[in-house]
Amino acid sequence: FPLTCAYQNNSFYALLWYLLQKGQAPQLVSYQAGPGSKRSGRITTHLNTTGKSSVLRVEEVQGSDTALYLCAVQ
Repeated sequence: FPLTCAYQNNSFYALLWYLLQKGQAPQLVSYQAGPGSKRSGRITTHLNTTGKSSVLRVEEVQGSDTALYLCAVQ
């Protein structure tokens, strides 16, 4: 499933995606410092610095993927 994050900052160091499950600390699932695609396991992120957005995709979705996904710029 794809999730899209839009941001307004003109310059930043990195875009981060976190997974937040009930009763647990946030888990960093992606850290991307430059534009383009990055894959880690079943998670792929694509950072579009021109369009100021990032898309996170989870492949082969499992029940444990049920969570709140948050993005942040650093």
